[in-house]
Amino acid sequence: MNYGADILSINLPKIEIRENKKVRQDSQGNYIFTSIADVSNLAYEQKEIKLSTDIANYAKVVSFTRGCIEISPCRNLPNLAADLLKFIQKNTKENWVVRVVNSDNGKTYNAEKKEEQLNIWATTRELPIVKSVMSKFQGSFITYIRPHDNETEEENENTYDENLVNDLILEEDDLD
Repeated sequence: MNYGADILSINLPKIEIRENKKVRQDSQGNYIFTSIADVSNLAYEQKEIKLSTDIANYAKVVSFTRGCIEISPCRNLPNLAADLLKFIQKNTKENWVVRVVNSDNGKTYNAEKKEEQLNIWATTRELPIVKSVMSKFQGSFITYIRPHDNETEEENENTYDENLVNDLILEEDDLD
């Protein structure tokens, strides 16, 4: 009997991931950037989509400290450093320096996010409950991992409903 794709939800241990949180502001309403993710996310919120995309995809961050960013662009984007500097100074009202350096060090924001997601997938596959399910349902695979909601661990324990921590979508040709 073929049921096609069946959904199996399992309550798995919490795995930490970085969330896109609001950028902090000081008492005067100026933004406080602590990472390139803050800059990219705020640019996106302010509808500066091209800048946000360029930062996330093409600016390898060699170093980031308050007041100074060193980037190594992945592509020829001659205005990236100037646009980044202008955006940061407009939103912080502080003097910043954006240096373009020739370096193989650093990663783009999106490369860091991708690496983090791959680590979460690898960690999830190694959990005993996941290994057990995957061995029981040969040919199945994980297609989506949903992060924890802001619930306490006690509320999540021994629950089985549609708001579970993680969803595993399994395919099985013949379920008994």
